[in-house]
Amino acid sequence: MSKRITAAILVLVLSFSLIPFSAFAESLDGYGGQVNVMIQSQTPDTFLDVDHGSYTSALSARIWNYITADGKVKGPAFCINHNSGYPTGYITVDLTPYTANPTMTAAFGSGYPLVSLADFTAAHPECAGLTEHEYGYASQIAIWATLGQIAVEGTAYTSGAETVVRPTDAEKMRVFNAVLAVLASAQAGGGSSGAMGVRIQAEENALGDTVDLGAEESLKDAAEAGHGGIRTETIGGKQYYTREFSVICSTLPTGGAVTLTLSGAPSGTILADRNNQQLPANVATLTASGAEYACRFKVCVPADAAAAATTGSITLSTVASVSSCTYYLVNNAHAYE
Repeated sequence: MSKRITAAILVLVLSFSLIPFSAFAESLDGYGGQVNVMIQSQTPDTFLDVDHGSYTSALSARIWNYITADGKVKGPAFCINHNSGYPTGYITVDLTPYTANPTMTAAFGSGYPLVSLADFTAAHPECAGLTEHEYGYASQIAIWATLGQIAVEGTAYTSGAETVVRPTDAEKMRVFNAVLAVLASAQAGGGSSGAMGVRIQAEENALGDTVDLGAEESLKDAAEAGHGGIRTETIGGKQYYTREFSVICSTLPTGGAVTLTLSGAPSGTILADRNNQQLPANVATLTASGAEYACRFKVCVPADAAAAATTGSITLSTVASVSSCTYYLVNNAHAYE
């Protein structure tokens, strides 16, 4: 009878050396106060409605990011002038560090993308089912509210020519709840140190950090049947059962890497990259992946060690050092944008 092992039940442990914000990629500090950037946006969304007093309409907002013309620096951007136009193409802008509104900068640190979607929904179960687009949308609305440009029903944010209406639809309500959550965290001073956006994912493009084969299936059985993403591979002349995972950071850690630690793993278990090269000192180097930074890697359990085990679990933790970020006010010379 084949002996069994329950594979890779992952628990993410966060440990940061500084504060829960980080610069995205390299710094804009070296551009001498002026930089040529492309302001990019995703398709606008209209999840919530606003009351103008005499009529209601859909509220449009979108997720923004920027990239410098040399391609060296990129990161998130937010609109701070509600109902204005938006820039297209590359524009040369002045850079001014922004400190004028601490509540607004706290909102940056409380929502998308500095706090991952997984961490945000775990901290706010009333937002269960929230999508990335809904999360970015809610964060943008919260920022407008902290600037007094839009009111939010049922909150202390009552300034603005229009008021975000509390919806009755369940799907829209989770978006509204996300706006409330970001605002509440911003008023409290920003995201907590435990809410930094670092996570493990079992699938490349879906949330979830656990692979459970159940009590009746061994790693050998799973690899032969193609279950749970388990594969049999030969690395350095030795046979392993492997499973890919991703480590994803919403900001770039110091040095662009995170250290991964295994516990409960059978003797000889290693971590490798997608080319089956063992990770040196279990350090995963992150590269840009959309608005985040990620590394795809493999947990590799020796076949002989797996055969000798009856059951078990592997816990994977990560430690990253994160530096503080600088918020910049981008002054666009075009008055209509």
